[in-house]
Amino acid sequence: MVRNVLVLFALLVHLAVFGQTSSQRAAVQLSATVQSSPASITLSWPTMASTTSITIFRKLKTGTSWGSAIATPAASATQYVDNSIVVGTNYEYRVVRVSNGVTGTGYISTGVEVAPVDRRGKLV
Repeated sequence: MVRNVLVLFALLVHLAVFGQTSSQRAAVQLSATVQSSPASITLSWPTMASTTSITIFRKLKTGTSWGSAIATPAASATQYVDNSIVVGTNYEYRVVRVSNGVTGTGYISTGVEVAPVDRRGKLV
């Protein structure tokens, strides 16, 4: 009986450890820091071992298409500074990271001196 419980426990621990690793690779946790003079937005994300590529896209918050990548920093990078922004404009960024064959994506909306979002729609 004790042996069966130990085997079950070992199996559950094994699954829990590997489940978290996969989900961490499937998402990119983003944060943004803004600066008004000179105007810039700095995107930051935690480092991930075995990262092979990072690609950054930007669009206007009201835009419908991502278009081409604006940057492809080194795989070891943990931040990107966007200096080609306009104060008062709201941007949305998409960061795509490939690590161990798993593609992770993160999104963030930010801008310098932009109005806060005060209406988010309806809950369905």
